[in-house]
Amino acid sequence: MLQPSSTLACGAPAGQERSAGSVGDGAAAEAYTGPVPWRSALLSLGVLLLAGACAGRTSGTPLSFSTVELGVSSGIREPTRIVARTSREWLVVWARHVQPVGAVVPPPVDFSREMVVGVFMGQRETGGYQIEIIGVERTASVLRVLYVTREPEAGAILTQALTQPFHLVRLARDDAFVSFVRESGAR
Repeated sequence: MLQPSSTLACGAPAGQERSAGSVGDGAAAEAYTGPVPWRSALLSLGVLLLAGACAGRTSGTPLSFSTVELGVSSGIREPTRIVARTSREWLVVWARHVQPVGAVVPPPVDFSREMVVGVFMGQRETGGYQIEIIGVERTASVLRVLYVTREPEAGAILTQALTQPFHLVRLARDDAFVSFVRESGAR
């Protein structure tokens, strides 16, 4: 039900070369400094893969989705990402979401054909914060949920109330792993 966000750290330092150490009985070994073709090939492959990943992710096929609920008041007070593929999972998420209001019936979802994904920003001290799912993509092996967050501008006049921004959407059922990706450009 809860899924961690997928992140890729670009620009991380490359692996360090290992220095020669002791061999067998503890005698010092001379380090071989000649070419090691397979090591060079692996290093080159690693650099190419990292460069490709940092250049931009591959786009998937955009999927349609519709908003179940978008707002700033939720019983889920910590940053959370949810995936509900069954009515039981949906009831658990909805019960946490509507706390402390009580027993509000969740919006109907046909889980034989649909699923629900959502992002919760966590509790904020004022208004002016937003979180929104802006797209869903299907790649060969992953369902990618793209979202943005927005913070209030400096000096903005804000509601002085605790808020818990969230966005819940429904889309066609898919059993692939779900990855949540915070899009850049979000403040």
